[in-house]
Amino acid sequence: MDTPGPNNSRDASHKEVMRQAIITRRPSMVLYIINAQQLGVGDDKELLTFIKDTMEKGGREAHDRFIFVVNQIDMLDPDKDPIGPFLEKCRKYLEK
Repeated sequence: MDTPGPNNSRDASHKEVMRQAIITRRPSMVLYIINAQQLGVGDDKELLTFIKDTMEKGGREAHDRFIFVVNQIDMLDPDKDPIGPFLEKCRKYLEK
């Protein structure tokens, strides 16, 4: 199921639609798309925590049910953010 993201500034209902889909559909797996240009923004951390907590309430191991995709990585400046170290930074962020 494709849901809207949590931070559409033009439509605040997107966040609630996404949350309700997670609660009522009880996904067995989550494909999570991370924007490489906005790693670690507050909305992202809040959403990841919400999904993890919701899955744990259902008795599922959240860390075994996520697939992460880094989107827009080609937009990074390879001189400032080489891909290898950037992906390691993503991994550490997600582990937290």
